[in-house]
Amino acid sequence: MRRVVPIWSVFAALLVSLFFSAVLFAASEEEILVGGDHDFPPYEFLDEKGRPAGFNVDLLHALAEAMGLRVRIVLGPWSDVRTALEEGRIQMLMGMFRTEARRRLVEFSPPHTLVSHSIFVRRSTPVSSLDDLRGKSILVQRGDVMHDFAAEYGLFGRIVPVETPAEALRLLASEVHDAALLGTYQGHYLLKRHHIDNVTSVGEPLVPLEYCFAVRKNDARLLALLTEGMDILRSTGRYGQIHDAWFGVVRGTRSDVERVLFWSALVVLLAIGGWWFHVLRRRARRHARALEESLLERERSLVALSESEARYGDLVQSIPGAVYRSRLDVFCSKLFIGSAVTEITGYAVERFLDDGDLSIPDIMIAEDRQAFLQWLVDGEREDRYSREYRIVHRDGGIRWILDRGRILRDGEGVPRWMEGVLFDITELKRAMENLEEALRRRNELETIIGRSPVVAILWRVGPEWPVEYISENVRQFGYAPEEFLGGALSYWALIHPEDRVDVLRETANHVEEGHREYIREYRFFTKSGDVRWIEERTWVRSGADGTPSHLQGILLDVTDRRKALEELEYLSLHDMLTGLYNRAYFEEEMRRLDAGRFDPLGIVVFDVDCLKLVNDTLGHAEGDRLLRRCAELLRNTFRRSDVVARIGGDEFAVLLPGCDERIVKERSDLLLRAVETSNGEGTLYLSLSMGYAVRFGGRGSVWSFFREADDAMYRHKRSRSGMVRPIILAHLENRMGEGISVCRDGDGARDASHSSMSADPQ
Repeated sequence: MRRVVPIWSVFAALLVSLFFSAVLFAASEEEILVGGDHDFPPYEFLDEKGRPAGFNVDLLHALAEAMGLRVRIVLGPWSDVRTALEEGRIQMLMGMFRTEARRRLVEFSPPHTLVSHSIFVRRSTPVSSLDDLRGKSILVQRGDVMHDFAAEYGLFGRIVPVETPAEALRLLASEVHDAALLGTYQGHYLLKRHHIDNVTSVGEPLVPLEYCFAVRKNDARLLALLTEGMDILRSTGRYGQIHDAWFGVVRGTRSDVERVLFWSALVVLLAIGGWWFHVLRRRARRHARALEESLLERERSLVALSESEARYGDLVQSIPGAVYRSRLDVFCSKLFIGSAVTEITGYAVERFLDDGDLSIPDIMIAEDRQAFLQWLVDGEREDRYSREYRIVHRDGGIRWILDRGRILRDGEGVPRWMEGVLFDITELKRAMENLEEALRRRNELETIIGRSPVVAILWRVGPEWPVEYISENVRQFGYAPEEFLGGALSYWALIHPEDRVDVLRETANHVEEGHREYIREYRFFTKSGDVRWIEERTWVRSGADGTPSHLQGILLDVTDRRKALEELEYLSLHDMLTGLYNRAYFEEEMRRLDAGRFDPLGIVVFDVDCLKLVNDTLGHAEGDRLLRRCAELLRNTFRRSDVVARIGGDEFAVLLPGCDERIVKERSDLLLRAVETSNGEGTLYLSLSMGYAVRFGGRGSVWSFFREADDAMYRHKRSRSGMVRPIILAHLENRMGEGISVCRDGDGARDASHSSMSADPQ
């Protein structure tokens, strides 16, 4: 019966969460890159839709929700993700067995699960303990704790590492190896899932191992978050719910649990009370110190005020602009102006004062002077002002001035004076103009890119490749640019899982090796779930310190191109009529096999009897149908590893690597029997002449053995022509409804297609 957790225990757990979250809040803001095994059910695996699933995944999501963490899960081959953690390319693993050897490389959380392991064997195998594995072939997952265990403790058998537990069980069930070392529950889960009934576990389970979260070495902050999160999940009952959903669990009695929760809550409340008292006392001390500092600061300010009056003149001169005070008239007659006006205008200070011969409006360009004077006499102007205008520098150049200040009034409220600062903003204006030009060009470029099939993109070097820019035409894949720029989508997550690790490794290699640009192709998911092939051309951008900071690339959908190339490649290697390999591919395979690595090598040559007669009497369509029927029989008779090809109009040949004469003859005879069986009622009669040869130990050229098989085929054709020709004639008479007196003489003769294969092209 499912236990109901009392409300006060939930309240106590929430208080614990608030206490620790106050200390660790800042650490929970960042996104955590989490790795895991892509095929380790029921703990972590990719489901049918390619999404992370399993006990570890559900547990991590619940922990992240409880702690306010943002996590991104990336699953891949176990050996790859384990290496990624040890090298610091990801921040944690969802599940890893703790051993002393591994503790030297990574940090472990308290265990969230205890997992026992067992020996799995076929039911007929006489093995019941580790001692019985002496001299046996033992399967383990590559990089798994059982791989470490087998290597560390020197099991007497031969260790065979494979990529996944499921692969180990399939090989074991196929009688390829003798035993496998796997998790007990996991092994039985996979046996049931894959319907394997000839394998079971034997003997006592091996020592249970602690299954933990693993983080990078010395990452104490993340380790504390994970530990606190697990405490919350256990105290609220959420851990038990997740565990029950995947494994089932026997729980303790109600009274035991409530007693533990009660005392835990009491201890926590006392701790919080003591902590809060300590906080209040510290705050009181801080307020007292702040008040004392405020009084001292006020005293220091009074002293500094008197000193500042003496330094006022120097301060005005040091301002990056010309400070002024002038009368409010059309000449803006200056009562005072700073020495910086000389650098700004090229004229001496004295020329702008009351007894001078210049005013600021005098050196303005005519257009701006008119606007300035209009503003000056406007009664609706505000007391605070900020105006821009152009002046003619003494050297003849044009300078942009920012005039910022305020209007001062006399005792009766009448505007009398102006005081402010003149700034030379010429360089700023030029920069703004350059920026506007750059923005205009960027908009033009975006328009051009938006109308093209190429997507422009800019990533920041870092986990998950944060996108800082992506062009509008990414919508061709169903996505909006805002989804990437706002962080709702990770470009990394849209790469096909089978390509993701290779792409990450390739990117890291290019960056580390200092490559400035590179090209690669990979598969990419559209928003509708379709898979498209992408060609990415990327340039590496570096920061001021020379280290790579961004990746700038263009993305092109090359799916149609790849399909066309694959079709062209297929057509270049296959016969259009039959779908078998063509002569060019057959000759290339002969060259490859000539080295003798796959001997014994069988070569069989077949010829369709009287094909020319069939074409001349019934038409080429019937002849083509006869050839396709022959090709289908060849395809069904020989192995997938054999090379079956149509090498001439009516001639076929087969290469059988690793086959001695007995197997070659058996396969050839099997084909001839299949041909006879296919000659049923209503079908055009098919007859084949056949010859074969077998090479052993690389003795002799493969071309000479082909000629030997070809000669044998023609001997076979001549020996039976007197018997085969009448049969084919009778079938043709039935089809045509009239007698045919002779078979064409050319049928039994060699043609040019045969003789050209007889010469060694090398």
